[in-house]
Amino acid sequence: MVKDVIWAEPAQEDLESIFDFHKKKSEKYAYDLKSKLLDAPDILILPNVISEEIGQIELTLVHLGQGHRYLIEGHYKIIYFLENNYAYVTHVFDTRQDPDKKLR
Repeated sequence: MVKDVIWAEPAQEDLESIFDFHKKKSEKYAYDLKSKLLDAPDILILPNVISEEIGQIELTLVHLGQGHRYLIEGHYKIIYFLENNYAYVTHVFDTRQDPDKKLR
């Protein structure tokens, strides 16, 4: 059972970049999107949820051996792994971008 979701610094930076990009066009949309992205991983801490089975395996990060998985929210992949009853969100990636970009 996952106790909490922890946003790693790279994921926080991704989130701020996404927010800043969309804020140029619509501040309301940027805030709404940020809220949705922040809330999406909360599914992992719901009672009676088998967190280890939620989300698909992130194949581009299998070599790290941490069991990275991802959730989808709109056009975004929220990449995370589970460790010691916590979900660590490591990146938020726009699926419309080059997939190799997230490995940089």
